[in-house]
Formats: sequence, structure tokens, C-alpha cells
Amino acid sequence: DWAHNNTCAPIPDNPTGRKDPRFRKGNILFSYRSLDIIGVIDRDTGRIVWAWGPGVLDGQHHPTMLPNGHILIFDNGTRRKWSRVIELDPLKEEIVWEYTGTPKESFFSPYISGAQLLPNGNVFICEGGPCRLFEVTREGEIVWEYRSPFKVKGTYGIYRATRYSPEYVRPLLERIGKLKTSR
Repeated sequence: DWAHNNTCAPIPDNPTGRKDPRFRKGNILFSYRSLDIIGVIDRDTGRIVWAWGPGVLDGQHHPTMLPNGHILIFDNGTRRKWSRVIELDPLKEEIVWEYTGTPKESFFSPYISGAQLLPNGNVFICEGGPCRLFEVTREGEIVWEYRSPFKVKGTYGIYRATRYSPEYVRPLLERIGKLKTSR
């Protein structure tokens, strides 16, 4: 696994894709962790039409095309020994937002992990190695945090986490409640 692909996802409709066909809906956003590169494959031709990251990324995971056409990336920092989450404007190839931790607490996961833009504009971060999930504002304030006490085979690890709204899970919880009362 010399390239270590950890993301291969279709790009949703987005404003960047309406300006530049490389980022159009249906093309494939990918991540090659061992090459420190993310890129886009044209779904029709199978060719790589955009790539970015060498010299900037360090063992990244989970690039995600955002509704504004930017890309959110968990940059593990495997060799530099500190992690960050970045938002990239792919047209300018410019980092427009970055979270590297707080003066009180940096964060580091040399493997796995991810980040998710929430509807309120905050970012939900899965620091996978140490099993920490937390939400930060765009100003870098931690507003929610969970540290799992569970170990897997003597070590910690959460591959990826997704935050869902209560409305999303309420029907499932109601169904589970009905099942419990019917026994």
C-alpha cells in the first residue's frame, strides 16, 4: 500500500465546480496519505485533473468538499508531530482557515481521524489516535468535547466520527423505544 488511499468520494454540487469543471459534481476527490497529496479525478476520463499537498500536507485524512466549494482536510502531521484541520480554497490553492489546537492543548493523531463542517459553522474534529472528539468555533474555541475511555487491543483509536442532529436520529430512537416497550 505505497500510496495509502484513504478517501475516494464523489464531489457534490458546489460553487467552485460551477466555475471550474475540474471540481464539478461527480468527479472524484481522493487522498493519498503516504504521498501527502489530495486530488481530483475526472470521472469521465479517469485522469487526475487537479492535485495539491506535497510540501504542505503530512499524512492527511478525510478531505471533504464543502458547500462553499472549499475543501476541509484533517492534516495528521505524522512527521511534524502535531495535527491541524485546514480549509483550502482549491482555485487559489490557499489555506483560508486553520485549527492547530489551543495554547492550553494542542492535538495530534498520527493516523486515522477526520473533520466535519457543522450546520452552525463550527467544525467537529475526530482526533482518532487518542479517541478524542471535539467541536471548535471558527475562532478556535472548544465548545464541546468527548474523550473515550475505551481501548481496542491495548491502544486507543476512533477511525472516524460523524455528528448528527437530534432530528436525524429521533426516528431511530423512537423505534428503539417502541421495540423495548413491546417485550
